Amino acid sequence: IQPEDYAAWRPLWDGYNAFYGRHGATALPEHITEVTWQRFFDPAEPVFALVAESHGQLVGLSHYLFHRSTTRLHDVCYLQDLFTAPSHRGRGVGRQLIEAVYAAARAAGCAFFDAYAWMGGRGLSMRMAASICSFQSRAAEWVDCAAAPEAAMNDPAMAKPPSNVRACIR
Repeated sequence: IQPEDYAAWRPLWDGYNAFYGRHGATALPEHITEVTWQRFFDPAEPVFALVAESHGQLVGLSHYLFHRSTTRLHDVCYLQDLFTAPSHRGRGVGRQLIEAVYAAARAAGCAFFDAYAWMGGRGLSMRMAASICSFQSRAAEWVDCAAAPEAAMNDPAMAKPPSNVRACIR
């Protein structure tokens, strides 16, 4: 993703927020969206963005961050936001974005991939939950489909993101 992608990213971001009830009177203040976008391109920020493309159009987004943990020595990768355009749901876009975040976490040397917070969210279908569990169990023996031992980060199958997913260029 690049700064000039803002106009294509914004409808996905707005759709994500609307899905969780943040629209109209409850919408995020514009300043939060502006700062969030700026953070993706700031090398000092631990916040990152990925987008999925189909035929030159953005059809999905994922935002993730790296942070310290009180229970681990190495950073944790937290998958914060995941959204697929309604027109592209059921086509594996979400799974590709998850795999791309996992590859980024592995490349950054994270010892833990945390997707648990949104797994129980109202936007996650049972099919997607099963897909995530399958994805995680392929990588290693993951506890409750949410936490992985450090060995999970060594799975060569998860080393590279899918080709239609673009990372933030800093």
